[in-house]
Amino acid sequence: MRPVVLHTARLELSAPTLEDVGRITEYCQDPLFERFLTTPWPYTREHGVSFVTEYVANGWRDDREFTWAMRVNGDLVGCIGLRHEDSGAVNLGYWVGAPHRRRGYLGEAMDAVLDWGFARGMDRIRWEAVVGNTASAASARSRGFRYDGIAPGADGTPSWHAHLTVVDDRAPQPGWPDDTFPPTSAAGVGNSGVAADDSGTDR
Repeated sequence: MRPVVLHTARLELSAPTLEDVGRITEYCQDPLFERFLTTPWPYTREHGVSFVTEYVANGWRDDREFTWAMRVNGDLVGCIGLRHEDSGAVNLGYWVGAPHRRRGYLGEAMDAVLDWGFARGMDRIRWEAVVGNTASAASARSRGFRYDGIAPGADGTPSWHAHLTVVDDRAPQPGWPDDTFPPTSAAGVGNSGVAADDSGTDR
């Protein structure tokens, strides 16, 4: 399918392009990406070009993975996407560049992308993040994802798993263990981790 453009109060969500490669490469130098994501490390401009021209383009073309750049006044601040797995599951993935975290952009983007996915018949959407990525867990929890437990991620790394269905209340749900919250805040808002996960918006 052709890439779809979504809008929120402050964001435009549209497919990343070659004009975004510089910003993507800049943000992917973040050491937290090496720790918590499956992006190549060190991340080079060539990786960014491949991400945009192959990974993103092929995902939309094959109706398999739908990746958006989160844009504020045209500037890329992060990426978010939904991916169909061979198992039939649908995974949500996201990351936000360091200068733009803790501004509520990701929550807006998640709402728009979840609405779009559910409207297309994705009745159950999964989330996963490497154990320790409490910022990603806080984002998932804030949108009503229900904690499922710890299991190996796509690369075998122990990861937290959660899910959200089309009929679920999107209010935060109980059942998330204490170690999924940042140590500085019982409310799940802190500075440990990156608002991103390893389920595949950028490789």
